Amino acid sequence: MPKKIAIIEDEDALARGYKDALERVGYLVSIYPDLKTAQHSFEASLPDLAIIDIQLGNDKEGGYKLCGWLRRKSPSLPIIFYTGLDSEIHQLAGAQHDADEYLIKGQVSIKLLRARVDTLLRLVEARKNQSAQANAINLGPLGLASDCYSATWNGQDIGLTVSEFLILQCLIKNPGRVYTRDNLTNALGVTKRIAPDSINTYIRRIREKICQIDPGADPITSKRSIGYFWAVEN
Repeated sequence: MPKKIAIIEDEDALARGYKDALERVGYLVSIYPDLKTAQHSFEASLPDLAIIDIQLGNDKEGGYKLCGWLRRKSPSLPIIFYTGLDSEIHQLAGAQHDADEYLIKGQVSIKLLRARVDTLLRLVEARKNQSAQANAINLGPLGLASDCYSATWNGQDIGLTVSEFLILQCLIKNPGRVYTRDNLTNALGVTKRIAPDSINTYIRRIREKICQIDPGADPITSKRSIGYFWAVEN
């Protein structure tokens, strides 16, 4: 069955361009021009992935609102912000709203957007099938399955987004080694053009999610003005 992609974009010509590109590779695509229309549809049935612009008509934060609303309904739903807003404050807000990706129009082509959609949906499917156990890494209480971008703490799923997982995966390569913000930014691949402070936001959210499972845990240590390192050993 084709995967269902929702495009929430108020510029009709742009939305139809994305729709055509995704339908050519077999996705079932629906377009929504505003927050309320999308919410009304999603109350009945959620898509398999959502691509959201931030400014929706007169609502300058409509995309953020929709992302938060979707996250409350489905923590695992892949969400991509695809927007022309490239300022640090907007990128930080994207990270704070727990989106999997923040892609900037004009810097990331529709072709790369389609590739990221493919990747995120494959990861969701792999998580469902738990197909990455052969490539699992255990580091103290942390369990990491790289093929399905899944992480656990003391056996409980941490619930990381893809970007958070990629940063965590980078940190644990060499416990004790300090990774700069540039190192961690590079680990995000196509999302490398992000605001420097977005890394701080991702780190904070990883810490918070681990602490929800284990309130005394403090596995990520800050190195002032330089970066971060993983402090947990086998």
